[in-house]
Amino acid sequence: MPTYVYECEACGAVFEVEQRITEEPLKEHDCEQRGRLRRLITSVGLILTGQGGSSSSSGSCSPGGG
Repeated sequence: MPTYVYECEACGAVFEVEQRITEEPLKEHDCEQRGRLRRLITSVGLILTGQGGSSSSSGSCSPGGG
């Protein structure tokens, strides 16, 4: 399930929420000002594992798979 980052335009709070892709974005923050929420764009970190690489590899390749 993807994690989305939201920011409250009223109080400035920033927080993450796990939501299904099909769910509507959150619209209102539960703060005293009842601020409108804005979903932020963030980068995604990927760790590829399996044949051809691993999460612990140093990023260098050598002939023979070493």
